[in-house]
Amino acid sequence: MSYSSIWNRALALSVLFGVFGTLAHAQSEMDVIPREQVMAVADSVMDDIASRIDAAKTRYLVFAKFDQGSLTRNADGFKEIRYTYQLAEERNLEVNVVMVSSKNKENVLPNGHVMEFPLAGVKILWSTVRGGFYLEGFDLGELVEDATWPMEEFQQKQLPISMSLETPKTTYRVGEEVKMDIVVKNVTTSSLRVKPLNSETAYCAMNKQEWGTLDPKHAPAKLILGPGEELRVQMKMHGIQKPGDFRITCSYGIGFQKVRPEARKVLKVDENPNNDN
Repeated sequence: MSYSSIWNRALALSVLFGVFGTLAHAQSEMDVIPREQVMAVADSVMDDIASRIDAAKTRYLVFAKFDQGSLTRNADGFKEIRYTYQLAEERNLEVNVVMVSSKNKENVLPNGHVMEFPLAGVKILWSTVRGGFYLEGFDLGELVEDATWPMEEFQQKQLPISMSLETPKTTYRVGEEVKMDIVVKNVTTSSLRVKPLNSETAYCAMNKQEWGTLDPKHAPAKLILGPGEELRVQMKMHGIQKPGDFRITCSYGIGFQKVRPEARKVLKVDENPNNDN
């Protein structure tokens, strides 16, 4: 199960935080987000997904006919990918990635996976038909989740609380312990009532390692966070035993309109890294 689907399930269990006069303001600000801003991010996301699928041509014969003609606009005005490759008579392989408005209730992609971005007002759906060994090793869901991070960042900017990850360096040796500060900050001009920031209210994942909890419903909400103030906690993870680039993804267990404060950071693990400040 992907991190995204886990978090979406956990969101249903989270308790919304109290805000003194701020949520109404945040809602009004969110309602006036220019459509062209959302569209620009949506287009960049779909262009990236198309580029990644196109790059897979060298490994997957079934993408041989994938081109710019596979990327069109739908009735909602968003770009979408609907690609078909004929396997044999009356048998086709299909790869579909569709972005639409959150208000669209039509069954635009039967049996498709869905990822919603409520504060941006969009959702993205994807599916494959008759993938099988033709797409063995190709994870469309992982590709979509990775490429849609700019949309997540866009809606994160609409939240009253921001989340960030701070590490003393970005390159580590193989096996070296990773220490990281998780920071949440009140970015409004009003005081907020929030939950403490600790392993009972935050969740992080990196290279199959987990820290914290997906279900913070029992954590008390007692802290008052003033304008510009922040909470900070240090997290430690075991060293990674192989070189490569590894993504840390964290979320904070309070939310607004089903969106939690969330942050990502990519760390590089080398056999013999250079000094990195």
